[in-house]
Amino acid sequence: MPNPKIENLAALEDKLELRGKFYRTSYNSWRFFEATFTWSEIFASIAPYLIRFPNDEFVKSTLSLAVFARSGHSGDGDQPTLNDQQFRTVAVQLQALGLVKLQYTGSTTGAMGLFWSLTRTGERVMLELRTVKKVSAPQQVGHN
Repeated sequence: MPNPKIENLAALEDKLELRGKFYRTSYNSWRFFEATFTWSEIFASIAPYLIRFPNDEFVKSTLSLAVFARSGHSGDGDQPTLNDQQFRTVAVQLQALGLVKLQYTGSTTGAMGLFWSLTRTGERVMLELRTVKKVSAPQQVGHN
């Protein structure tokens, strides 16, 4: 069955504000954090980890840490976790963009779980986003 065409799908350069909560020990309470990412930044922050077919919780934790670090609160507390509804939207969006595949399957221990992997398109986009590009030296026009 072919994938349905989705009208007006946000592209990799479009932005999303991600929110979550973290535990702030100095106040002995939960606080909130937020940061803005493009879809390519979201994907780039988790893509290298998807090579190992991680489970859903690992991916959520990895993305939560990236958003928490950008929020400016990372020195203020710990246990950051993204809003689960937003994380589910991230999963659906990255699938719609053809970058990831999510599959409910058995783990090596026999337990069932939701696991992430890269598609071929996702592998190519990851390499474009995460490889270090050669910086050319400035050209000399003439000698003084």
